[in-house]
Amino acid sequence: MTGFDWGGGIFLNYLFGIVWIADVAWWWLAPGSFARRSSLLAIAWHGFAFFMVFNGTVVFGSGPVRWFGLVISGVLIALWLRSRKR
Repeated sequence: MTGFDWGGGIFLNYLFGIVWIADVAWWWLAPGSFARRSSLLAIAWHGFAFFMVFNGTVVFGSGPVRWFGLVISGVLIALWLRSRKR
């Protein structure tokens, strides 16, 4: 699809899963600390999560999955823009 013969993308999927589990564990185990986390850290995590979901559905998906991913991505971008105006 990209023209690169590189199988390392699977490790990004593993990293995504590990970071997501760590984020949820932090939220559950130390909600006060989680609420005070750096906004830069939150932005980096949300950006990485969006990148993974967008690529998994829109770039590498096909058929209805691609269109659903495009709609979801548009909704997430609209929500982010709306939250920035507040």
